[in-house]
Amino acid sequence: MTSSKPSEPSKEYAKIYSRREELIKQESSLKREYTTMLRKLASVTTVLQELENDPRVSERVISEASILKIPDLKQYLSLIEELDNKAPEDIEIPEFLQESYTLYKNAPLLYKDL
Repeated sequence: MTSSKPSEPSKEYAKIYSRREELIKQESSLKREYTTMLRKLASVTTVLQELENDPRVSERVISEASILKIPDLKQYLSLIEELDNKAPEDIEIPEFLQESYTLYKNAPLLYKDL
């Protein structure tokens, strides 16, 4: 019976260590997927701007044509306009989003930049 006690902590340690390794792999995978999503978003935005071929596209983040096609974008347009009207130093990034923001700022948008 005394021999089972010393192995219990090592079993718990092995289990916790294994879980830690699994979470590290998941985090790495999620960061890759996030970067891929950012690239796709940048590509879709570029394609939409080219398809619209409207000189006013550069003035607006989401054009009227896009809003007519997808009415749900209107709420995002108002949020974007609200942020555009604020000075950059007045925009506060919440603590829980800080890591995501850093990842976004450091993510290469082109495969050749990896």
